[in-house]
Amino acid sequence: MDDNIIKNLAAQLGLQVEKVQAGIGAVLRIIGEQASRADFQQLLNTVPEAAQWMAQATATAAQTGGSILGQAAQLVGGLTGSAGLADAVAALGKSGIGPDMIGRFVPSVLQMLQAQAGADLIERLVAPVPFLRDALGGGATAMADVLTNLFGRRP
Repeated sequence: MDDNIIKNLAAQLGLQVEKVQAGIGAVLRIIGEQASRADFQQLLNTVPEAAQWMAQATATAAQTGGSILGQAAQLVGGLTGSAGLADAVAALGKSGIGPDMIGRFVPSVLQMLQAQAGADLIERLVAPVPFLRDALGGGATAMADVLTNLFGRRP
């Protein structure tokens, strides 16, 4: 994926490039945990930077430790039965992307991945994760609605 795409996304969202990369890595880790191995391997082959971003997300999470956002996400996941959502919110929080930014960040990432890897593949990859499937289907508005339901305010 072109570094300019990452830089443009960072500028558009007002985030540091490293946070964008770690955030993309967090999204990819969640996809990788839920998707079929074959589809995820196809994504890794199509987007060579994906492994680097996932490593960056892991390193960032290790440096930040448990966050309040992560703890809240785990509680929400326990209450709603949506572990994928809890994991995504916690991972993104550890990457420096809070609930106020998730609603814009995740749809943008999924659109970037679609442009690189193709809509069919990305749709198959996010299908097992309702949080990501909703983000892909409804964009920022759907994500904002999900987060409003969770945190009680629209980002």
